[in-house]
Amino acid sequence: MTYLHDPELGRTVARFVGGDLREIGDHAAGEVVIEAEAVLGAHVLDGHAHVRAGALLTMCDNVGGLCGGLASLPDGWVVSTNLMVRATTLAVARGVLRFRSEVVRRGRNAVVTSVEVRDGEDAPLARGMLTSAVLVPRNGVPQWERPARIENVPTAPDELPAFYEWLGVRDDGDGVVLDVFDALRNPWGIVHGGVTAAVIDAAGVAVVPGAATHDAVVHYLAPNRVGPVRARGRALGARADGRVVRVEVRDEGADNRLTALAVITLR
Repeated sequence: MTYLHDPELGRTVARFVGGDLREIGDHAAGEVVIEAEAVLGAHVLDGHAHVRAGALLTMCDNVGGLCGGLASLPDGWVVSTNLMVRATTLAVARGVLRFRSEVVRRGRNAVVTSVEVRDGEDAPLARGMLTSAVLVPRNGVPQWERPARIENVPTAPDELPAFYEWLGVRDDGDGVVLDVFDALRNPWGIVHGGVTAAVIDAAGVAVVPGAATHDAVVHYLAPNRVGPVRARGRALGARADGRVVRVEVRDEGADNRLTALAVITLR
């Protein structure tokens, strides 16, 4: 049995960050639209009631990925290849994030979905775009009841460790390191795209301490399967909206394979 054929596998990361996802589009007519709402616990917030950028990136990947996956049925399911998110602010009114994802383009081998994020007062917070590759699972395409719905409710959110503490991200002086364990894997059995984005955020913060990622362009080049995963950031310069950092991610346990490249802006 693969992750895609057991609904309980590959969802730990989504459950941890939270969010109630529901399909609202007319799927019978080929329209795929996903809305989601996440009531944020302290585990995904910083000390100023701002959502941690890595958690926001993970949620965008979750919502946009579900939209793209449903749009790819019955031909296959999806894996993230490119994620772009730009946040105007990380301050979250009323501790609630609301997401809406729609299909921008559906091709034979790829699907592009947009993600719009608003806060609890319906003010714009971020916009994103996710490109996913359409693949055919070895044991067949997953079956979904439509309209689809997923309830990702964290268990005892007030008792959960902070997001990066739970991930086990650490700075050893030569970049940010993540040990791979099963809870971090997505339905394909590889490290969740949102987790990779969170590691990229952590690597950027290591370069610009005290800052937070507001703009991220992440290219997923190969899956992180073995670990440890190492992300190294290098400052490129400054612009009006923050400091620009290039981040390179490698899977050291897989012959140090290059798995992701990103350019992020922190302020």
